[in-house]
Amino acid sequence: QGVSLILSNQEYSSNVASSQIQTSLVNAFVNGSLQMRRALFQINPTASLTNLQYADWNQQVQWKGGSLWASYIQDLAKGKLRMVSWVKPEWRSDRNPIVSGEVGMELPYKTKKVSSQLSLSGSVKSRMPSANDLYWIQGGNPELLSEKAKWVQFKWDNEMFIRNEMSIQFQMNAKAGSVSNWIQWLPMPEDIWMAS
Repeated sequence: QGVSLILSNQEYSSNVASSQIQTSLVNAFVNGSLQMRRALFQINPTASLTNLQYADWNQQVQWKGGSLWASYIQDLAKGKLRMVSWVKPEWRSDRNPIVSGEVGMELPYKTKKVSSQLSLSGSVKSRMPSANDLYWIQGGNPELLSEKAKWVQFKWDNEMFIRNEMSIQFQMNAKAGSVSNWIQWLPMPEDIWMAS
């Protein structure tokens, strides 16, 4: 377990316009874990304060935010099967909250010469637009919505042990999903890129 406080100050400047954005970001987070019989629970709450100051504009933007990341891993069928899950709700004062998470099953298999694992998972992953996405001098878009993706994934991880501590590793991965409100920077006329 531990407690950590991070302080940082960053400055962004644009060569296209004689403008400068000063960003101050303060983060605080706590880590904790609890080991139970055949199960592991972890939690990581965070809080943040972001302040944006435009050096050549009479404008200031500020928001507060927070998140809670938690995971739960459970061995099933006497360790022959494993359930893996995590969830991360996020809050920010300038927009609606979002939630990301994943639930999956893992089937490990191991012999003296082969270590293999099959896994199947479903996930929802969301992302809020960053300060650059929203307020960059040339191309930022304050109207952006939060991005949301839904995925189903199948993985097959393998490691074959040869000799003298040598091994061969390979992985097969199949993934399908969809993304809504995808935040992209696209080229516009006059060599300007714009978030959309």
